[in-house]
Amino acid sequence: MSKTISVAFASDDVLAMPMTVAIASLLATRAPDTMLDIHALSCGISKRSEARVRRTMAEHGKDVATLTWHPIEGARADLLQKLYTKSDRPYPPAAYARLLLGELLPASTGKVIYLDSDVVATTDLGPLWDMPMDDVDVLAITDLPHDGGHDERLRRTLSPEDVRRYGLDAYHGYFQSGVLVLALGPLRAGLDRELLDLLQRYPQLTFPDQDALNVVFAARHRLIDPRWNAPTASYWYKEGDETPYPPDVMQSLRETPFIIHFSGRPKPWEPGSTHPLAHRWQTFFEMTAWTSRKRTLLTRAIDRIPRARRVIGKRLRRLLKS
Repeated sequence: MSKTISVAFASDDVLAMPMTVAIASLLATRAPDTMLDIHALSCGISKRSEARVRRTMAEHGKDVATLTWHPIEGARADLLQKLYTKSDRPYPPAAYARLLLGELLPASTGKVIYLDSDVVATTDLGPLWDMPMDDVDVLAITDLPHDGGHDERLRRTLSPEDVRRYGLDAYHGYFQSGVLVLALGPLRAGLDRELLDLLQRYPQLTFPDQDALNVVFAARHRLIDPRWNAPTASYWYKEGDETPYPPDVMQSLRETPFIIHFSGRPKPWEPGSTHPLAHRWQTFFEMTAWTSRKRTLLTRAIDRIPRARRVIGKRLRRLLKS
């Protein structure tokens, strides 16, 4: 019996290429009975980049996957730009776009697997999709390092009233938000507005969108097998170091990850990457329509322009408001 899995990405033109690679990995590793319902939230992805995403889908996803494009425009784009500008941190507007999944995805979609653009899947997403949500709204992995003091940091940042309101006076564990199974009903019932309001009230949050999710879903998430989101930090620990997980779990996390998350920099598509699984990313890159674009010093310089324009624009807006 076939199943349909809903997956969402949020990207701008800076990350359109790695998002395409992530999509290619899903198409390559899906089980024969799995249909993929892919949603791309676009925060300014160019027509040329969009065409490459669509060509990759047409070549590898025909009859087994659908792609729905969701341009973030008008008031929504203005809101995300405002959050980005007001925040003390560099995370772009696209980082906040997933908070709009409840209103952007069809009402018939009850849950979705959200993926950051800098991931690749090594196995079918079916087992992740089939995990029972029970009485929680989010499934995610524990952030690494296992205890980075995030709970205490959030308690110091939020008002005492909000600490009590969200139950942060109890320890719930801090989750990494690059891979999430997200129930959309609670977002549609008002939690999306709550998340956005929290970000506007606390622009000093260190990891803005991830922190907001951890606050609002503090007591409404469940931690799952870390192999579903194996971050680069997994490879920081040397033999003999105290690690976040038992040795067998750390070994499986490094050797047999289900989703590889190329968190941190440099990324596999950037000069100087030393990630031990960068070759896996390269394999899926070869499936995409981006292979026709030569990766030269010139194209890499051109690729930096959107990021530089975004940063300069933020600084100018902040300067004008000061």
